[in-house]
Amino acid sequence: MNIPKTFLAISFSAIAFISQAQADTFSVDKGKSSVLIDVKATGDSFTGKLNTYKITIQGDKDSLKPSKVAMNWNFVNLKTGKSKRDSKMISWLEKKTNGSFVLTSFTKRTDGRMWAKGKMTMHGVTRDIEFPAKVIIKNGRMTVRGTAVVDTRKFKLPVIKMIGLFKVDPIVKIRFTFRGSLK
Repeated sequence: MNIPKTFLAISFSAIAFISQAQADTFSVDKGKSSVLIDVKATGDSFTGKLNTYKITIQGDKDSLKPSKVAMNWNFVNLKTGKSKRDSKMISWLEKKTNGSFVLTSFTKRTDGRMWAKGKMTMHGVTRDIEFPAKVIIKNGRMTVRGTAVVDTRKFKLPVIKMIGLFKVDPIVKIRFTFRGSLK
């Protein structure tokens, strides 16, 4: 069973959007942060965790509005708890394992929620994505949370099917929480 790379890409993108502030730099504490990708499959749904990534977040701590967010990762660092499944995921990506997210806007919607929008690259394909994100600052510490839903088919990845009965849903959910401090 393969883990869709889109989950990772979306998770990174969401994290990058949420955590950015204007002139200040947000230093992410990776030990207290997480990027999780939820995958639904016939008989075996699972969550993968991205263990290694590079992220830069800058913005305005007073308005909580990011001005620059950039995240890069390699899907080789996405772990599901089963090495065989992890290997199949890399094969599914056809060795195009690098992913990235660059924030293009962070705006407040009419319902009061903040939304991040950016360019996500996965499997060598770049697409616009947007998702709700929340920035919380308390006592000099910042938390950025969000959830992005990604359709891996939009990144030219095939739907995984096995034996006619087993299927991995191409729609994946990327959940991220970035915790850290402002510099």
